[in-house]
Amino acid sequence: MDRQMGSGRPDAIHLHHLHRPVVDAFPLFKEKMLESPYVSEVSGSLEEPTGENMDAMTFDLNGVDEGEKRSYIFPVDEDFLRFYDQKILGKDMPEDYNYLDSADYYILNETAANMLSDNPEDLLGSQLSLHYSHPGFIWPGPVIGIVEDFHFSGLEFEITPMVIFPKYTWMYCFSILPEGNPENAVNHLKMVWQELFPDYPLEYQTMKELPMSNCTDRKSNRCGSFPVSASFPLVIAGLGLFALSGYFMQRRVKPSAIRRSTVPECAHHGAPSWLTIFGFR
Repeated sequence: MDRQMGSGRPDAIHLHHLHRPVVDAFPLFKEKMLESPYVSEVSGSLEEPTGENMDAMTFDLNGVDEGEKRSYIFPVDEDFLRFYDQKILGKDMPEDYNYLDSADYYILNETAANMLSDNPEDLLGSQLSLHYSHPGFIWPGPVIGIVEDFHFSGLEFEITPMVIFPKYTWMYCFSILPEGNPENAVNHLKMVWQELFPDYPLEYQTMKELPMSNCTDRKSNRCGSFPVSASFPLVIAGLGLFALSGYFMQRRVKPSAIRRSTVPECAHHGAPSWLTIFGFR
């Protein structure tokens, strides 16, 4: 459990699955949250801890195309690894990082570094260029550090090669570390949220709540989708049987009506036999 991202920050507050107008206001949100003495740190990332990171890209290293090798990308803000107190070989992202500059910095996890070199330290200072479909959005930049492997997408997932870099456009999760009583930080959060995003409901979870929440979501997605898809063949088969039975009954109506006048009535009820009505005599 110590390898799970966020395990050392059990009281951290996470706002995830955010809307685009909220994401775009991350710098202002972070500034206003840090005005409170009840907030120690604020960070942002593509996903929340225990969420699923599913975006991978090919890349060049020092101008050489690495072919089919892929690394999962994980955009964050410059304080992300400090927020989670992660161990880094080399350097962390600069604290004075300006998200408006056309400069990117890259940190590899141990798995990605071992995929690229038998001696990961040799990768420090290498130029990395991700193959993204929109040129000029992700810039080439130096590999400045290698971070110790951690489980991000839950303990049931294997650790995959990951490249971490700052990119404010993809801050879909805001994370807040309270100072002292978390209730004070939550009250400040509510005030800031109402000021900046009055048209959006405030939804948040603590690190203690995230693993169970995401596990439940994944189970419902896996199991909940099966009965819906499996019901279509059953419905089609049922409609086919209904149409087939209607076809045979329609064919029996005329012969039954013709023979009705020649078959004796039922002895006890004075009515035609049910076998006659459905054409079995």
